[in-house]
Amino acid sequence: MEDLPRQNCQKYDHHVARVVWAAYILSYLTKARSHIGLPNHDPAEEEDRLERGNAGTGTERATVLGGSRESIRSKFLDCIAQLLSPSKGWHNVTATALREREDFVEIDVARNDSFGMARCDVQGHYLSEPAAFDVDYCRKLEDYLRSSVPEDDFEGPTISASRFELVAIEYTGRRIDHWTDQVRRMLGYASRSQNWDSQQWSKHQRAINVWTNLTKLLHQNNIETAQFRQEIVQRAHDCIISAEVYELLQMTFEAKVGSKIWNALKFLARPIMDCRMLRCIAGKHTQFRNVRIHLVPLKQMVALRPEYQIDICSAWAQLTPISPQASEMRMIAQFTQQFKRNCASSHAMHAEMQLFMHHGDNVALCPSLNYFGCSKKACLLCEGFLRSLPNPIATRGRHGVCYPAWGAPYPRVAGAEVALKQLENMLVCQIKTHFENLVLGTRKHLAIPIAQSTIVSDFSTLSIQSQLQREQMVESVKEAERARRSERLIL
Repeated sequence: MEDLPRQNCQKYDHHVARVVWAAYILSYLTKARSHIGLPNHDPAEEEDRLERGNAGTGTERATVLGGSRESIRSKFLDCIAQLLSPSKGWHNVTATALREREDFVEIDVARNDSFGMARCDVQGHYLSEPAAFDVDYCRKLEDYLRSSVPEDDFEGPTISASRFELVAIEYTGRRIDHWTDQVRRMLGYASRSQNWDSQQWSKHQRAINVWTNLTKLLHQNNIETAQFRQEIVQRAHDCIISAEVYELLQMTFEAKVGSKIWNALKFLARPIMDCRMLRCIAGKHTQFRNVRIHLVPLKQMVALRPEYQIDICSAWAQLTPISPQASEMRMIAQFTQQFKRNCASSHAMHAEMQLFMHHGDNVALCPSLNYFGCSKKACLLCEGFLRSLPNPIATRGRHGVCYPAWGAPYPRVAGAEVALKQLENMLVCQIKTHFENLVLGTRKHLAIPIAQSTIVSDFSTLSIQSQLQREQMVESVKEAERARRSERLIL
């Protein structure tokens, strides 16, 4: 019986290795980049907000507060994750989970960079504690929620940022700098001189004043950085709570340009928007005033065991039940050295997998809501794994890009191996479809890296199902043949 846990762990490691093999092969074929070296600019995030239209902050809050119990808690987790993601880029992706107690709420928070816990010993175990700056920020956020009251009213441009909202602006300063540059760039491309005094604008003077307050600030160079960030976020917020400003942008610029500018303004105003959404939820639901935030420590790096660091052609041969075609082998053989390096490297777990492992190690820590909040949409592997569990864990959607530097130690969670197998099947089907499209001379599905704003990839669910059915038929034939051989041997 003592060997059973070891056998289970080895079996789990084997499933993880197969997923990682498939993920690397898919990333090579689709020219998708791993998280290492990803550019900070993610234009797909703009598209993500374009999907939401021009709903004002008041309308959004009313919709959330009038929603289901699950939707309110999901929004709460997403806002926490966004406020704890200080900058763009893979390292700052943040995930959250909710655990409701009798008289308080616990929020587990994981981040890809593990909040600066970067030092580790020779076994790969981390030694340091989270950065004091992050811990102090979380305590201030708890105090901010504790002071929430039902009468809070955040509508109107006269409402200035609170003390914590200014702290949140400072914490997310690099993200604010990015979106400030994006707004400047958009206005530079679409620059045109406007005579706001002409008769056609006479009915829009209030919106013009709000808009020009922001554009004038964008061109000021003699203002201290911290003060500029506070003012630009406040003025962006003044813009997005005004339907008149939205109409003004649509009239002034081409529709697509105006919508992109509006979208960027939402990102600029996000620290204030998220803070006030949290406070509104806490004002209406008293249990969210007593929140305890726990930063999840990253226990160890993850890497494939030496026996799974094999040749790429051998990996593909093991992944597919049908003998690979020579053309497929030639296509992936060019990545032989890269595959060996990638499989031998160690890396940190994605934030979603950190949460999953944290809860799997202790039943008492299991979340009360099967939802992980995130500062952006989940990657293909995390979302695919979490939704394939016996008790699926939902996310805010997936962007579809395959980040193959992925994995997690043995979690001691029932159904993890089944989820890994389903994830492997999905990846293998996408690889095969890519090969088929190349043979047909088309790149309909996977030739172009998938935008991170899309909910799912362009890969058809029906294609996956049909491919799986073909594989099952082949496997059934092989099983029947093996049975006949066994019978002949017995006779």
